[in-house]
Amino acid sequence: MHGFQSDGFPNDPLFIQLRRLATELPGVLFHDEYGINAGYTDVISDVIHLRQVLREVLPSTSFNGQGCLQNNATSVAFLATSQYYFIVSFLAIAALGGVCVPLATGLSPEEALYFLNKAKATYILTEESTSEKVMAIRGYAQAQAGQKLDLIPITRAKLEASLCPPKLEINEELTFSPTCGCLVLFTSGTTALPKGVVLPRKLFYFEGQTAPQEVLYLASTPSHWIGGTGVLDSVLTGERLHMMKNGSGPAMFWDVLREGKVTDMSMSPTLLRELMEYYNEKICDIAPDERGKYISGAQKLQTVFSSGSVLSPSTRRFFTDIANVPIRNGYGLTEMGGGVTVTPADSALEEGYIGTPLPEVSVKLSDGDQGEVLAKSPRMFTHYIDDEAATRAAFDNEGFYKTGDCAHRIGDKYYFDGRASCDWIRFHEYTIHVIELEQRLMDLPYISEAHVLPVRDHEAGGLVAALLRVRKQYCNISLQKIRADLATNNMASYKLPTLVRVLQKDERVPLTASGKTLKRESLLKYFNISKYMPENYSVEGVEYWGNKLDLAAPTRLYDWGGL
Repeated sequence: MHGFQSDGFPNDPLFIQLRRLATELPGVLFHDEYGINAGYTDVISDVIHLRQVLREVLPSTSFNGQGCLQNNATSVAFLATSQYYFIVSFLAIAALGGVCVPLATGLSPEEALYFLNKAKATYILTEESTSEKVMAIRGYAQAQAGQKLDLIPITRAKLEASLCPPKLEINEELTFSPTCGCLVLFTSGTTALPKGVVLPRKLFYFEGQTAPQEVLYLASTPSHWIGGTGVLDSVLTGERLHMMKNGSGPAMFWDVLREGKVTDMSMSPTLLRELMEYYNEKICDIAPDERGKYISGAQKLQTVFSSGSVLSPSTRRFFTDIANVPIRNGYGLTEMGGGVTVTPADSALEEGYIGTPLPEVSVKLSDGDQGEVLAKSPRMFTHYIDDEAATRAAFDNEGFYKTGDCAHRIGDKYYFDGRASCDWIRFHEYTIHVIELEQRLMDLPYISEAHVLPVRDHEAGGLVAALLRVRKQYCNISLQKIRADLATNNMASYKLPTLVRVLQKDERVPLTASGKTLKRESLLKYFNISKYMPENYSVEGVEYWGNKLDLAAPTRLYDWGGL
């Protein structure tokens, strides 16, 4: 056990806010479906306990005289399923001036070691349910690189009923800069190697804010993704939480909504679509009294946020009709620490509409009213860990983050056009807009799910592969029919898909934690294409139209948007 000058917590808005809320809001506020019900007394007790565990387990050379982590030993990884454990782990690490590095539970040992090395983290906080996974990572690190990783089991404080709960004492002399890193989240790696985004302490400064106590937020995003940090926002604003288990399916969500307690939730368009389909397939035809309980529960929702990918009109209409709650579409980024823009609660559904900038966020476009989205906020990331070149390249000369996304503006309203690196496909001399094609496919009455995947081709430059799910009442939907129906709806012939694969009932598209399609993985899994389109291509279950430009079909002479 190491001896330190003070056991007080840092004198910064994060812990001052936590102490205030603990005084003002008694009782159970946080329910984790892994079997934990907790209030602020429990949170503070568990943070004090875990902070002491870290002090005892980490080498004494990792700490300074105040019991805080030295600059060369600040990163501690987290790999567990419980979001309550994430809350406690983050706060315990932040109390030591450290940086929490949450890892996805689905990482391979090779991927996990890449993240750990990037973050310079050699200690991993874990729990029983993920111990086997973490042991495999540790074994791989030792066998492949001769690296030693140490595991720290997450445990909770043992409170005696007769004892007064410990209080969160503030050490007035212990301070950290608001720009000090406290959390590292890795980008998805869908278009390049993942980068470690360092987020500052002031991202979690909510001085004096207290959420209305009638609000109950349904949390479902894993902690290693930017949406997962919402549970920290809730704890630091006094918002009640219901935290779902990792990988919960639509049936579990509907069971929770049926209780009629949840008022707010944030979900990817993919999960919202799955909730709609589950209702239509499983709930719609049950006895009216039982069905009414689900509808009544859903109608307690006040706010539903969605971001990460394109929200289909049919999904938005479903929630508007059944729950009388519009889905607010947002646009956010890991580097910005969360949201950038969001649509107003009373806004009409417009294709691509992502709203207006959130408070404290400045947005501009590279070419006036169109172009690359550039964003800036006092709470945004400070740098990419261990990557000075990428950090320098990420900002313009005014300190705006260069997102790599394209949009256009009409008045003060922003409309998302796509990701510059992957949402346009060059087919011969024409440009195909991926998001537009996905929307047109979703407009077809027999399509319930559509993913447009770019395929490199030596002759054509690029081809369009469409990975589709067909509604169960339809069958024998062919590529020819899809192309004909799209053309009937005035889609130019060069924009039509050239490969189609229909998903079977038990097949699932590989997704990131935020619901974005993992395109390379999907292309390999369902089309057996890894790089360029193979010669004499033939794969069971895939229809292929060919890579020639159909000059006989009507099409526009110029694609102005792509020139």
